[in-house]
Amino acid sequence: MQIEKYSDRLKTLIQSAQTLALRGGHQQLTPLHVLKALLDDEQRLAANLIEAAGGSATQVGREVDLELAKLPKVEGAGAGQIYLAPLDASGKPDHLVVRGQNHSEQWSPDGSQLVFASTRGDHSFIGVYDAATKSVRFLAPSVDTDSNPVWSFDGKRIAFVRRPAQLRDTPSGYFLEPDKPHPWAIWIADAVSSSAHEIWHSGTADNDSYPYMAADTGGGVLHWAAGNRLLIASEQDGWQHLYSLSVDGGAPKLLTPGKCEVEQWSLTPDKKNVLFNSNCNDVDRRHLWSVGIGGDHLSQWTKLRSIEWSPVALPDGKTVAFLRSDATVPPAPVITTMADRGTVHGRLQALADDFPADSLVEPEQHSLWAEGFKYVFFGNNQRRVVTRIELRSISDLVVAFHSAAAPRMTKATRSFFEAHRDVVQ
Repeated sequence: MQIEKYSDRLKTLIQSAQTLALRGGHQQLTPLHVLKALLDDEQRLAANLIEAAGGSATQVGREVDLELAKLPKVEGAGAGQIYLAPLDASGKPDHLVVRGQNHSEQWSPDGSQLVFASTRGDHSFIGVYDAATKSVRFLAPSVDTDSNPVWSFDGKRIAFVRRPAQLRDTPSGYFLEPDKPHPWAIWIADAVSSSAHEIWHSGTADNDSYPYMAADTGGGVLHWAAGNRLLIASEQDGWQHLYSLSVDGGAPKLLTPGKCEVEQWSLTPDKKNVLFNSNCNDVDRRHLWSVGIGGDHLSQWTKLRSIEWSPVALPDGKTVAFLRSDATVPPAPVITTMADRGTVHGRLQALADDFPADSLVEPEQHSLWAEGFKYVFFGNNQRRVVTRIELRSISDLVVAFHSAAAPRMTKATRSFFEAHRDVVQ
């Protein structure tokens, strides 16, 4: 999005929303901040529209304030800091004094060292804290942005993501950042010497960009798996998929092929297999799958008329928990086994006695077609049915956002708005 081409009014609203997010201690700009800025606007365009429709702008404002208050905040002297405390609570927590915002902490397998990411505004480091010497060292520090650190099983190496440095004061965020690729690379560091080297880097096309969705709602960008292989996420073929990469480098191996989306995933306790959910073979639902870290034994577990997601193997290596819902039953945690593969499962939470499951029905897809009208199509390209909006004039357009991969969905929508910026604000 090229915000410099937008109207001064729109730029002012977006800047107001960003100010609200910063003032509230929120780390991300959300639609709630934008709505709050619209409601607070002195020209009262949004407020007047709500009241013209019979609503109360004052009440909507109260509800928005309540929802904003629920967002996680970063505040106080301890925000973004790491504290160490004994498990028996026998002593006062020790503050790990390191500049910046520190996060993504992970103990080494033997519990003697703690790796973490330390963000310093326009760059970040991977730090390692030694519990015995109470000292911190940084792995191959640079002006780039390092993140997502993971330990090897023996605690001798650390894998992490490195993204190239950006020019200072470069706009960031979904509303302000220009459309451009975000290349990234994977590095391996020696946990003793702190030296590091690159083993793989992405391409430079849009689809090669760092997989933000995997970091936010998936199963993580990077995991150390069995056989000295790394499990990584990428959208390089236009879909969010999982790949296996040797720690010695080389080409990543695609584990989850298809024109479909992998959404949440986790490794089994032995790190040899990946459990995940996707809409492969069923664009309307999400089902459980598994695959070996080497790409063997790719298998769909469930073929039910329900939605299953977020599979996690329990420490016994036999039991798997996941979430499940269907048209008549709300989401709930479910237990199955590696042998039953989700076909036999038990709910861990009973339905409320008054839940109207018997009154609910499974919806059906319908496409409405008409001749002689102009339509604009928006939809998830995973689906055969898309949203069609009748347009008598381009200014009649109303867009409804629905389930889709955010970078692809917003890019298509933004392209439309940019092409018609003179009439759509």
